[in-house]
Amino acid sequence: MATTDNQILHVGYGKAIDKIVEFYKKLPNLNTNGHNKLVYFEQFTGPEAQEMSADRFHELTGYSWDLKAAVITGMNPDMIELYLM
Repeated sequence: MATTDNQILHVGYGKAIDKIVEFYKKLPNLNTNGHNKLVYFEQFTGPEAQEMSADRFHELTGYSWDLKAAVITGMNPDMIELYLM
């Protein structure tokens, strides 16, 4: 998730993307003033999906803003909203 100005990039994970987006869009205490947009996501499937997503979450959480932005812009160069509710 990112703020509308892309100054804050927040990493999260869960099972249902619609529930995750709804949760983060309604959380004003993440220093995002509730103006969140989904700019990047990864999907894992199969028996190891839970473990792989947790591992990736921990990896991305440790990234600096620059590294997170590089990952995001590799797929979404303009950091546009990917999930419209």
